[in-house]
Amino acid sequence: MIPGELKHKNPAIDIRMLVGRQFGTCFSVMLATGALLLATAQYLPQLVQQDLGNTATWTGLMLSPGGVVTMVMMFVVGFLSPKPQPKYLIAIGAGFVALSMYQVTNIYSGVGFWYLAEARMLQGTGLPFTFLPITSASYDGIPANKTDQASALLNAARNTGGSIGVSLISNIITHRKQFHQSRLIEHVVPPNGAYQQTLGQVTSYFAVRGSSLTAAQRQALGWVNQQIQSQASLLSYVDAFWVLTLNSLAAIPLALTLRNVALGEKASARDNVRRLPPRKSAQAARPVPGGLQRRVADMYRQRSKDHALRLRQIQNPDSCQGFATKRIGRIASQLVPRALISHRGTTFLKHPVSSFLTEKPDSCQGMKSIDPQAFDLQRYHEH
Repeated sequence: MIPGELKHKNPAIDIRMLVGRQFGTCFSVMLATGALLLATAQYLPQLVQQDLGNTATWTGLMLSPGGVVTMVMMFVVGFLSPKPQPKYLIAIGAGFVALSMYQVTNIYSGVGFWYLAEARMLQGTGLPFTFLPITSASYDGIPANKTDQASALLNAARNTGGSIGVSLISNIITHRKQFHQSRLIEHVVPPNGAYQQTLGQVTSYFAVRGSSLTAAQRQALGWVNQQIQSQASLLSYVDAFWVLTLNSLAAIPLALTLRNVALGEKASARDNVRRLPPRKSAQAARPVPGGLQRRVADMYRQRSKDHALRLRQIQNPDSCQGFATKRIGRIASQLVPRALISHRGTTFLKHPVSSFLTEKPDSCQGMKSIDPQAFDLQRYHEH
């Protein structure tokens, strides 16, 4: 699909917009933001339930303060957006998210409820600083007829980044868990004095609870294996959140490379100028919107002025010029009232009307031999 879109003159989604500095940078930052948003929403609750032993209810309560902070910060960022440049707001938001991810890297098996809730609230503070300004910054320099495509590409960047982030973190957790497990097992050997001491204490604990010596030893070995699995899993999550921290930090210099955009009243005035309807003229049949159609309308208005000037130059209606005006004018009035008829009818708006002239267009006899009925209207419209 992508090669076809790149070759097409009017593609459904103009992927070439990603090459631009402004929109391409915003697209990259949105990829990183989507990865952070969905990866933390997926794996932070999983960490709290599986490794820290909390229930689903307490996990939801731990995430709730972050959602409340995000809702409040949406209003705050919306109030601040017209004042500073979007790139500074994006950098501040990425800094808050990086700080929250760094806080999660310091977790341990006995971490409290509010420690993770505060990390989630820090993330909820930073995300609105990224989402809202990046939208206004991405539309800077985008033509009005491509804003819908820009919005679609930003949404695709968020979803694609989220998918990449979830897959990447899942891969990191799986491989790093195996790595840490292999390293921890190296210390669980009989010559290790600390291991022998811990194993003896745990065996005594189960023996006191009523287990036989053999059963107590098996239970102690199972407990040691459980601790190894738990510590390896916890360390793998720490590595994953380190990756997300570096991802957030990388978005800061990337955001600072964005151009400055018009803010506040300047942006409103600029938008109003762009949305002004075209100036009406006596020759224009109806107002034409901006962009390419506006340039076409200006071209036809100029040709209309040239046509009026040439008509004024015709002094004698019985001359060859006057007859050409009357003869071809009947055809032109059925097609385009602003038509340009050149001297002696040799061209007509550079359209194929000249092919209907006789072999001697410079003579009055040649002009009188033009048959209006022979003018191919369908061919004109196709042109």
